Amino acid sequence: MKRITTLTFTGQDGKKYSFRVFPKDTQFKSIPALYAFVGRHVDGRYFVVYIGQTTDLSTRFDNHHKWAEATRNGFEFIAVCPEVTLLDLDDDEKNLIAYYRPRCNEQLVP
Repeated sequence: MKRITTLTFTGQDGKKYSFRVFPKDTQFKSIPALYAFVGRHVDGRYFVVYIGQTTDLSTRFDNHHKWAEATRNGFEFIAVCPEVTLLDLDDDEKNLIAYYRPRCNEQLVP
């Protein structure tokens, strides 16, 4: 896996999350994780298109229901945060969606 960079995302409650950014064709190990579909502006800044969670990162992107929509909205890279627990996946995902309000996510109420 060729990591491009590391980004720090912040949740609505101020919690920090470390995401590793990879090309969108990367194959991942079978681990639980938060993930984001991100794009990059011409000035190099990244933007969040979609945020999700999975209990198995190795199969999550097979026929992902938001892949095409996210690609139309500038999705170029997958950002992954593996430092999460299964018990916190739902809350952490909602926390990040509430802050970033990604255009391809349903806007969940925390």
